[in-house]
Amino acid sequence: MNPSDYGDVRGTTSFETFIRYFVTNNKWSYEIDISLDNLINKVRILGAIDLNWVDTKISDDVFKREIGKSVIFFMGGERVLRKKQLNAKPFRKLAVDSIINSDFVTMDIETIKFNGFQTPGLRPLL
Repeated sequence: MNPSDYGDVRGTTSFETFIRYFVTNNKWSYEIDISLDNLINKVRILGAIDLNWVDTKISDDVFKREIGKSVIFFMGGERVLRKKQLNAKPFRKLAVDSIINSDFVTMDIETIKFNGFQTPGLRPLL
């Protein structure tokens, strides 16, 4: 949540609801917008890469990071939980069978130890 954790702070600009920090390190340049109450950081990596995320402070040592469809929770600087929204197709209704066939058999297949070997045992259920 601290801009200097990303690298060297090169400059700041104050806005009505946040302060923008410009930070660089050996690899990246960042634009970090921190709300005036220090609870929300919006981080964006500048340049050709299109990557940004939002850090929200939950308590003194806990914050969550929302990046894409993932939410990552950190406690004491360590990642403790990651939630990711996965795409899923909706359920579709199936047509109801007009003819119900009641002529079927089920079986329960289990193994038993016989002469030192696992041997399948069949037991029909009627």
